[in-house]
Amino acid sequence: MLFEISLVRKGIVTADDFVRALEMQIERRQPIGRICLEQKRLTMNQLFLVLAEGTGQKLPFGEIAIQLGFLTREDLAEMLLLQSERTPTLSECLVQAGALDAEELERERRLFRLLTVEESSHTMIRSEGPRVAAT
Repeated sequence: MLFEISLVRKGIVTADDFVRALEMQIERRQPIGRICLEQKRLTMNQLFLVLAEGTGQKLPFGEIAIQLGFLTREDLAEMLLLQSERTPTLSECLVQAGALDAEELERERRLFRLLTVEESSHTMIRSEGPRVAAT
């Protein structure tokens, strides 16, 4: 997200574009319960039990499913990975929202990476301080 924030700071995309892309990303994120059903990790009955148990609680769906013994931590990690892989990146959403085109995005990403590497190199040199030969 640092890259996308840098696009706002540079004025390449507006704050409204950024928020719109975030909303788009959230809308396109598949609910973890749906993924669990699709992957046959939960039955429909178990899904409804998790949802019913979660009413009024602030725990995430996956944590409740684990508490009820329907999922293991490994199952949940795998489902969250699938969810992440299927969710468009914020950069993709910025392009899809028309905030900038794919070529401009890639050009800015290359520049961002170059600047990030340069900053890291300068920080490492400063933190190491001057080298003094041992006597």
